[in-house]
Amino acid sequence: MRLNSLARNVAEWWSKRRPKSLDQLLAVQWDDEQVEIRVLERLAADWNQSFKWSDVVRVCFTDAGIYSSDGLLIEVAGRDNPVAVLTEAKGGSEFFGALAKRGLFPEDVWRKAIRETGGATHCWPPRNA
Repeated sequence: MRLNSLARNVAEWWSKRRPKSLDQLLAVQWDDEQVEIRVLERLAADWNQSFKWSDVVRVCFTDAGIYSSDGLLIEVAGRDNPVAVLTEAKGGSEFFGALAKRGLFPEDVWRKAIRETGGATHCWPPRNA
């Protein structure tokens, strides 16, 4: 009986300390007009951001390798810094698809981006366009 109690205590202790997956820490949601990125747990409040689809001027995908989450950087009209969305956030993969569906990240660009393994960044439209 005492061994079961100890095992439960150790399991509870470990579950409070182990890292959580990104989909438990950050979420991205959207509707027809805007996108919201919200902290679910443990991340700085700076991750909480929102923007209108109509204000998106450029989208960049950055490969982070196999051990980290790839990132989307969304340049928004009227802002100095892009909005960051991690692809492993809750809704992150679906958000990637929503960008493509809205023509903000064309298929030939996203296909090249997701095959990337060397840490490069792929953007649309290109800076020189």
